[in-house]
Amino acid sequence: MAPTMKLQELDNSMLQRAGFALMRELRPHLTDEAAFSEQIARQYAHGYRLLGAYMDKRIVGLIGYRATENLIYGRFVYVDDLVIDASERQQGLGAFLITAVRNEATRLGC
Repeated sequence: MAPTMKLQELDNSMLQRAGFALMRELRPHLTDEAAFSEQIARQYAHGYRLLGAYMDKRIVGLIGYRATENLIYGRFVYVDDLVIDASERQQGLGAFLITAVRNEATRLGC
């Protein structure tokens, strides 16, 4: 990855709104930025997390995930959303985000 790559959790409405346009590439049915931010807040209350990949202060990738547990798998992390800016695809950014979430899953004991 480029040396200017930075990962940051989008854990407040300002950051989440900054990721809205990119999330719409994956979820085009999302049409309202405020409603998106409100939904993310509700999902956060249930363990959802949204991680952004920044390149030169621009969000180029998003991964939404949640740690959960069930009887068949035990504790695991489920990826709900993964989107890479169309102009940045085919550079390994998706794998970079998956690896970051895999590392978080390990940290959480999943």
